[in-house]
Amino acid sequence: MLSSTVNLVNTIVGAGTLAMPAAMSHFGVTLGVLLIIWCGLTSALGLYLQARCARYLDRGTSSFFALSQITYPNAAVVFDAAIAIKCFGVGVSYMIIIGDLMPGVAEGFGSVDEGLDFLADRTFWITAFFLVFIIPLSFPKRLDSLKYASMVALVAIGYLIILVVYHFAADEIPNDRDIRLIKWEGPVAALSSLPVVIFAYTCHQNMFSILNEIKDNSPGNIVAVIGSSIGSAASIYIVVAIAGYLTFGNDVKGNIVGMYPPSVASTIAKVAIVALVTFGIPLQIHPCRASIDAVLRWRPKGGQRPASVGSLPGNQPLLPSAATPVVADSHGAPPAAAMSELRFALITSAILVLSYITALEVSSLDRVLAY
Repeated sequence: MLSSTVNLVNTIVGAGTLAMPAAMSHFGVTLGVLLIIWCGLTSALGLYLQARCARYLDRGTSSFFALSQITYPNAAVVFDAAIAIKCFGVGVSYMIIIGDLMPGVAEGFGSVDEGLDFLADRTFWITAFFLVFIIPLSFPKRLDSLKYASMVALVAIGYLIILVVYHFAADEIPNDRDIRLIKWEGPVAALSSLPVVIFAYTCHQNMFSILNEIKDNSPGNIVAVIGSSIGSAASIYIVVAIAGYLTFGNDVKGNIVGMYPPSVASTIAKVAIVALVTFGIPLQIHPCRASIDAVLRWRPKGGQRPASVGSLPGNQPLLPSAATPVVADSHGAPPAAAMSELRFALITSAILVLSYITALEVSSLDRVLAY
């Protein structure tokens, strides 16, 4: 349960944390807090529905593909293709963040001034992190294997929270700023920041892996994992958003760490962000690999009627109890563990190589996120 919660929190809490104060500046404090809580609740509902639907499948075989096979089989490839593209894009964006931040980190510690010019090269840093961290962490088959990397990433998040709260408490705050406590900037500005809050809770691509691996998959245990994960993420977002917004007011930018004056503390914060995104990349490759495998296995069903709830064994109700799990038809997708060693290695290697090449060729984070 602890491993599942840690991995889910690390999947949720990412670089979007840095943009929360800017989002709150458009919504105002009151509406911003309510929105963060509301988006967390709706995200938790999505995770809960995934857990309930997974009870129609054999233990350990849950996936979007397998669920599509018992509803609309010919639509399965659409879901998995979308998940694969999304996870691939996020992984690339994380590599770009490494290339953007590490030269500044090296400069902050004075390494560039000592004649080590290659430390200012983004290509060097992307390649170094790719070889040392990303490749070794991308090949474990079980999501549970990444729990220690996720713990390191959560320590990095903890440091960012401390940094933001410290500057809020220690920095002198001007009295002439117009802080929006109740009112908002307007519908256009608010809607432009709405996706930041919505996508800040994205973690559903790893939920089925957690359901497949967790020892006790009872409804109460699953609800506890979902509640603790979403609750932790929402608490982090609210603290960072309020402290960051009240520190800089309506002048706050999209990256809160970039607004702090150069110092050892802010340089360490950049290292924390790099650690956060580095250990977040394997959590994107894991579902990306499973979805690509499902897409490659997919074949048109040729008019086959999908299994309805009424045709399931025993004519079970839509929401079966924990004591009576429902087993789906045998044409569901096999779990990631059933992938052959060669297939697993080839798909993982292809994702890694394409991500690496894309991150080197495309230096604009905005362009990747736009796609």
